Amino acid sequence: MPRTPSATQASVILGSLYLAYQAYQQVSLADASTLTLFLLYSSALSFFGIYIYIGYYLPLVKNIKLDFSNNKWRTTAPRLIQAATVSLITLYVTLSIVLSQGQAFHFLGFLVAAVLIAGVVAIAQLF
Repeated sequence: MPRTPSATQASVILGSLYLAYQAYQQVSLADASTLTLFLLYSSALSFFGIYIYIGYYLPLVKNIKLDFSNNKWRTTAPRLIQAATVSLITLYVTLSIVLSQGQAFHFLGFLVAAVLIAGVVAIAQLF
């Protein structure tokens, strides 16, 4: 069951939804290079794939619970966490590049990308 968001989570989620709507309306993917789009899509798919594998497949199908307290994940799934971190950083950088190329955000694309990713993380924390 999803939890009720706190006021901070709700504000981050609402802010990221608004910025996502503005980005959808004003940013064209035709301005981005093929390499940037490939990295954007592949890093997003790999991050969400690892998130689903760790958060749902391992606990529900394999009955393996990952304990993230006291750094116990270092022994149970070290490569998965590192791969998810690298893919999230790649997602942030490529999303920042795509948003900065549009006419809407210019140099603020890095901040907009940070708010968008914070909104995704806030939504993921509810489950």
